[in-house]
Amino acid sequence: MVTYLAGVLELPEASGRVYEAGGPEVLQTRRCCAGSPPSRTARCCSCPCRCSPLAVLAVVALVTDVDTGTGRALIDSMTNEVIVRDQSIRDLIPIRPMSYNDAVRAALRERREAQQARS
Repeated sequence: MVTYLAGVLELPEASGRVYEAGGPEVLQTRRCCAGSPPSRTARCCSCPCRCSPLAVLAVVALVTDVDTGTGRALIDSMTNEVIVRDQSIRDLIPIRPMSYNDAVRAALRERREAQQARS
């Protein structure tokens, strides 16, 4: 997402346009972050836990450094369907979007590395 955001800032032809951007998969939030069987997030980090929908904020805290208020707003927004239907941003910024599993692993790896650097 950051690549798309930075990319459109650098392209004059992107000015004044609205683009849809997303990953390569259509996902259901409850399957990624909560529920039974273990969520995709739990499987990505080899965690045997099963999260209830109420524990999603804890998952956000685990894989990101966002504050609780922002995390809550993100979670509350997950009731909205968000499916990319217009792929035109890929013509302007030809990147290969990361899969959900790869994004979770990368976020966990970056967090672990940042924690190690601080210690």
